[in-house]
Amino acid sequence: MFAFLALAGDLGATVSPALVGSLAEMSGGNLKNGLLVAAVFPVVLVIGLILLGKNVKKKA
Repeated sequence: MFAFLALAGDLGATVSPALVGSLAEMSGGNLKNGLLVAAVFPVVLVIGLILLGKNVKKKA
């Protein structure tokens, strides 16, 4: 389990900066836009965890 978590962390740390840079470049070199999009991912993760928790409680 630890290996999968470490792999996910390494993958996120590798892909995220490249994604932010690409999005910033596509928006005309504005780094704030790239960082704004990167800040959306943790929010989506929290919403997904809340929805997953509700589904698990319904099944139990």
